[in-house]
Amino acid sequence: MEPWGEPTELHAGPLAGTIRAMSETEPSTPTERSPGRAAAAGAATLFQRVRGALRPRLQQAWLNFRVWAPFFLNPADRARQIRYWARESQEGTTWVIVLPQQCWSCGSTEALRSREYRRTVRGFEYPLMVIAMTAGAALFLLFLSWLFGSSALFWIALLAVVGGVATIFLKSWEEDVRLLISTCPEHADGLHCPDMVLDQGELFIYAPTHRLAEMAMDELKAARRQAASTLGKPDGGGRTLTMGVGTPESSGRPGGPANAPRYGPHVPDLPPIKLAGEEDEPAGDDGPPSG
Repeated sequence: MEPWGEPTELHAGPLAGTIRAMSETEPSTPTERSPGRAAAAGAATLFQRVRGALRPRLQQAWLNFRVWAPFFLNPADRARQIRYWARESQEGTTWVIVLPQQCWSCGSTEALRSREYRRTVRGFEYPLMVIAMTAGAALFLLFLSWLFGSSALFWIALLAVVGGVATIFLKSWEEDVRLLISTCPEHADGLHCPDMVLDQGELFIYAPTHRLAEMAMDELKAARRQAASTLGKPDGGGRTLTMGVGTPESSGRPGGPANAPRYGPHVPDLPPIKLAGEEDEPAGDDGPPSG
């Protein structure tokens, strides 16, 4: 018996030549992909692209729906919601929104940097009514299709859905939004554009934090109370103060006083309108003689 650790000889057998030939051959190259695998890879890539394109639109649609139907809005998002009116925050067709001068994350007021976002938001006219009518018509047609076994009614129901979606977009428009938000250097990288929804002349902005939304609402309420207290009081120039917070330059921005109200032309008092059946009183001596 041979001791451990010493090399032993391997005697070549009848397969020695075959084994030697296989070891001397070059390594095999990977085979090309089959057509089926290539098609599957292309379909997966296309699906990822479509998903990436549809995801932000579906998120925006869900935000709009929760504004149209506030019942579906959760308390956390409701606390971050800020509502702006067109007459106090709009210049022509552009909304100009300036959030409170503090960091969006920590609330600091030192070493702030201002960041501007510009977005185009789409508004819809009576969208909830159109959705309800479209859904009701489609469900009714689907019920008739199931009841009578008619495939034509099924396709008509699908056409009703397509028509409802087309009606919603035909009765829509786009408006530009310019938003200014402040941040400290520490939280600048985590800042992103807040979500926005436009509905019936009102702009809804979801602040990044509850604290920032609360501060913005306090500023809006103070400005609206001041505007309401000066409503209808004429100034020295014979002009009457009208409702509104003012232009962006007069709303706490450089170049104008804070929360200055808008001015409109003074409307003189009109004489009373005579009702039907009332006659003019006699003109005295100049009137026709009696009797």
